[in-house]
Amino acid sequence: MSNRYLNSLPALSLETATGAQKEILETAQKQVGFIPNMYANMANVPGVLSTYLHGYGLFRKDSGFTPTEQEVVFLAVSQTNGCKYCTAAHSMIADKIQTTTHIHTNTQEHTHRQTHTHPHTHTHTHTLSLSCSTLS
Repeated sequence: MSNRYLNSLPALSLETATGAQKEILETAQKQVGFIPNMYANMANVPGVLSTYLHGYGLFRKDSGFTPTEQEVVFLAVSQTNGCKYCTAAHSMIADKIQTTTHIHTNTQEHTHRQTHTHPHTHTHTHTLSLSCSTLS
């Protein structure tokens, strides 16, 4: 057994990936329209990217949030985790959404509406309040 550890993984592309790696990258591209750098690295272990895409898809489909609210949640999570890459990515997406949809800065009015639609109101209200103040 080798004492060497792999310190980094190469980012894969559709041209460099093979087998299961290529299949999961093709799935990712179909889902989001391009291959984010994070996905290109996760594809080195196809099961990691597959699991991530599955959870992402379920959140998008079943969260009960609008696409704008979903981006607010992703942005809040990214900031809380201290991930500059994800914060930048979701800030860019939120900016694009903002050009077509107004993100409410009055969180009291916005979260009040959530009281009637989400069973875990306190968690969502906290998340929305945190990220809405960031986007203001």
